[in-house]
Amino acid sequence: MENQNIEIIKDLYKHFAAGNGAEIAAIFAENIEWVQMKGFPGGGHFIGFNDIANNVFKGFGKNWTDWKASVDEFVDAGADVFVFGKYSGTYKDTGKFMEAEFVHRYTLMDGKVERFKQYTDTKLVADAVSS
Repeated sequence: MENQNIEIIKDLYKHFAAGNGAEIAAIFAENIEWVQMKGFPGGGHFIGFNDIANNVFKGFGKNWTDWKASVDEFVDAGADVFVFGKYSGTYKDTGKFMEAEFVHRYTLMDGKVERFKQYTDTKLVADAVSS
């Protein structure tokens, strides 16, 4: 049987792809800590679903065409789940397409995501954003 935490994170990515905000919020702990890499659009440190939705998620739809986070692998690490994959999309203002590999680290407690940390090549993203 697959790890319950991996199943939760797989469901989370399905909700990300469908834009199901209420379902995403239900998977997040009330005070989820979200760490987006500096140099990445929307980069910074955010607490709670509303802070993350307003400062991170909305920017993907607003600034990118066909933004995707495609997953290659989920790795069980106890309370943590590591997700390996690739971002892709075209930045609307420049028309530049980019692909960048990522690793996401999710820490779960009692079936809820307590913490997220992003790792990616921010230069590839910055190249697409700059004119």
